[in-house]
Amino acid sequence: MASHFAPHVLVFGTCVFILGLLSAVAHLDLIAYRFAGVTLAIVLLVPRTGPAWQIALHRFAGVSMGIGVALMFALVWPERVTGRFEGIQDGMASPGSSTGIPRC
Repeated sequence: MASHFAPHVLVFGTCVFILGLLSAVAHLDLIAYRFAGVTLAIVLLVPRTGPAWQIALHRFAGVSMGIGVALMFALVWPERVTGRFEGIQDGMASPGSSTGIPRC
């Protein structure tokens, strides 16, 4: 779609609507719809000039660098479990907790 239409609000709105219909038909979660909307915005609203292979290579390099940086942050700055989720790991309660989650 990005190569056939100029970045225009009506085209973008129509694509988001179609994306919503496809998400509803596929019974996707709201988070998946949000990610798809962000991806649509990146692909459709950012005008690119040049050959398609070069655009694809630049997008692949950018996404790969983003994944690499995210993995480094995950190693250096891990998530802390606090509050009501303390003592729960992988969806299972620890033996002495009072969360009401049964152990298998």
